[in-house]
Amino acid sequence: MRVHSTATLNAQNTYCNNVEISGWFNVSVRGTFNGTVALQRMMNGQNTYANVATYNNATETYIFEPEGRVQYRLGFPTGAYTNGNATVRISR
Repeated sequence: MRVHSTATLNAQNTYCNNVEISGWFNVSVRGTFNGTVALQRMMNGQNTYANVATYNNATETYIFEPEGRVQYRLGFPTGAYTNGNATVRISR
């Protein structure tokens, strides 16, 4: 099953839609921006996200999630955005 979430972000405390994903998946951060985009994960049974990686410029990478029912999202946490636009995508 194909899973993805894409968004163009230009403010702090903004994220793409969360996706439930496991196995190998792609993380894409593009655009011209000043700030730190965070890849955040929320484990099954929890109600808060935690940063698992951060990106200060455009990047393409693969992440492996061994567990099921895990939610991921990409975005600018509070205090992590200065200016510009970041187009982010999580996909499998």
